[in-house]
Amino acid sequence: MSLRDFNALDYAPSTFDDAELLRRIGEGDNKAFRQFYDRHAPLAYSVALKILANPTDAGDVVQDVFVTVHRKSDQYHVGLGKASSWLAAITRNRSLDRLRVLKRQSRHALLERENALQEFDPCQRGNSDNQLYRDERELLREAVSRLGAEHRQALNLVYFGGMTHQEIAQQFNLPLGTIKARVRRGLQKLRGSLKGRLQPLGVEAEIV
Repeated sequence: MSLRDFNALDYAPSTFDDAELLRRIGEGDNKAFRQFYDRHAPLAYSVALKILANPTDAGDVVQDVFVTVHRKSDQYHVGLGKASSWLAAITRNRSLDRLRVLKRQSRHALLERENALQEFDPCQRGNSDNQLYRDERELLREAVSRLGAEHRQALNLVYFGGMTHQEIAQQFNLPLGTIKARVRRGLQKLRGSLKGRLQPLGVEAEIV
């Protein structure tokens, strides 16, 4: 059952303490889960947002945390301290994990952008010949225009729009792997399209 499914549940205001709610959650009591969620979701969101500084990422972490609570509430016991402190610790750890993943993705996307610019932008090669620059730019522009819409859009957003793969995936509500595959396939098609055509300009070796 997803968190959204719990929104339709009707229940009376709870008089149970957190430990009792968690015990009931472990027994499959969905109303107890909803009560625990409503009681502590603001705290969890506050912790996640402070670390991630992004409402969407914070919301994703909160949902993940409460799915864990729903499945593993039996891991809590009073010896761990207050349930709110236990929940905050879980949220903090999940938020830090998410932050590390986002930083790795950002560094990877930046490296890919820099490599692509060096590979396809004549300016990055320090060429001072204006005619060679114009010829290469025209070939590149023509090759990009012949790509399929999905590949052309992905390359434009990553390498010329300055967006990360994660940002594009969130904007279009697509899996991150789909965006990475489109960028990778777009570059492959671009290389294939330019191979041989740049040989007269003496730069084919740089894109193979």
